[in-house]
Amino acid sequence: MTAVSFPMTVPVWRGAPSAAALSVPTAPVDWSHRIGPLALGLADLPAGWDGDDAPASTENTIRIALDELRRFTPAGVPMPQVHPTAGGGVQFEWHCCGWSVEVEVTPSGRTIAWAETQSGDQGWDGALPEVREALITTLKYLAA
Repeated sequence: MTAVSFPMTVPVWRGAPSAAALSVPTAPVDWSHRIGPLALGLADLPAGWDGDDAPASTENTIRIALDELRRFTPAGVPMPQVHPTAGGGVQFEWHCCGWSVEVEVTPSGRTIAWAETQSGDQGWDGALPEVREALITTLKYLAA
């Protein structure tokens, strides 16, 4: 993958952007009070939730993931999707502004991040802390 560079010269959209996609809110929406309960709900999944043998995320893993999310997420970033991983971790995802960004926190506390433009011409991936700056820069772009 090539290194991420900003600002992008041309926004990458899947289909034509809607008027809502082009509008900019007057103030960032604070989703911090919603993400915790949503993520903690992953601990209620039964073992084998994926139809196979995936373990459920533990409350400890979820709290580690939420703490990490707070450390790297700049103000104004849209709320991420929250998903369990087949290994018992937690994954946060953003799919907007022509980018897909995924951050996985494993049960051991290891954090892995990946991002790529929808066209696939820009992106990066790796473990934190090596890609922390690229992650923060990309998320700031999503907040703009």
